[in-house]
Amino acid sequence: MNALRATTSLLLAMCTWLSVVAQTTGTISVKLRVVNEQQLPLANSTVELLKGEKLVKIQMTDTAGYAQFWVAPATYICHISRVGYTDVITLDFKLDNSNSAITLSDVVLHTNNQTLQEVKVSSRKPFIEIQAGRTLVNLEASTVLPVAMC
Repeated sequence: MNALRATTSLLLAMCTWLSVVAQTTGTISVKLRVVNEQQLPLANSTVELLKGEKLVKIQMTDTAGYAQFWVAPATYICHISRVGYTDVITLDFKLDNSNSAITLSDVVLHTNNQTLQEVKVSSRKPFIEIQAGRTLVNLEASTVLPVAMC
């Protein structure tokens, strides 16, 4: 029983080590901080890491305004957004194996002063409703059937 426990522990340790090595080999840490005009951190901002126009990774900033990615060497840009603020797209930055970590300068998001003139709230029944013991099809919610048939 002790031999089985020792073997299991050894295998678990090896798998953990291999997982850490696989995640860090050939990857570079990219870290950036998102702040507002008063240099206060903006938590829950969306940071998209793009290679060209292709989305590579996406992450929300933490309470200190930081987002961090582990990526392979390449040329990237970041698209940063948050509700109530103007989006920012960074300049291209190239990552190579000469650095294992890079910290970009703070990204400042400016408040969007655009206000809504009018908000209309409407609702309609879903086309398919699943209730206890039955499934309902609401024909009036269909986008295919003409209104006269409903």
